[in-house]
Amino acid sequence: MGNADWEDVAWSDEAYVCLDDKKGRVWVTRRPGEELLDECCVPTVPQSPIRVMVWGIIMKNAKGPLLTLEYPGGRGGGMTARRYIDQVLEGALVSFHAKMKRSRPNFRFQQDGTASHRAKLTKKWLDEHDVPISPIHRLPRTFLPLSPFGTSSRLASVTTSPVRPRRRSCAT
Repeated sequence: MGNADWEDVAWSDEAYVCLDDKKGRVWVTRRPGEELLDECCVPTVPQSPIRVMVWGIIMKNAKGPLLTLEYPGGRGGGMTARRYIDQVLEGALVSFHAKMKRSRPNFRFQQDGTASHRAKLTKKWLDEHDVPISPIHRLPRTFLPLSPFGTSSRLASVTTSPVRPRRRSCAT
């Protein structure tokens, strides 16, 4: 593929965003008498953290929609081919593809190699709707860091909460 060919590739990816998700143990060190000081306490939320899955698509000089997906998560609730087709391909990709195809006749769709993307049902849908796949899609997943979104493993769990040090002191 030459440089001009990359202008016709639409890059897409999902990201799982966790709001207020504290992973692991937080260590707080303090002096005697500092136990109840606000700066020595880590607030907790009794209910489960908010989790959202989003999908987006971009290409040179064009941005597609950013979707919030219905993603039940957990055992049996992952992103299946049927959910991917219903929530992403049927609506957002169809309209983005139609719009881009008018100005870019060599439009090609790029997605990573997750199971819902590689499923026979997904491939059949893309074939039936004449959505061409970028040749890079056929490469092993280890080559996909070429995506402007970054590696899928890094995006698999994006967190919006600040990283906290493992140990901290309240002493000034």
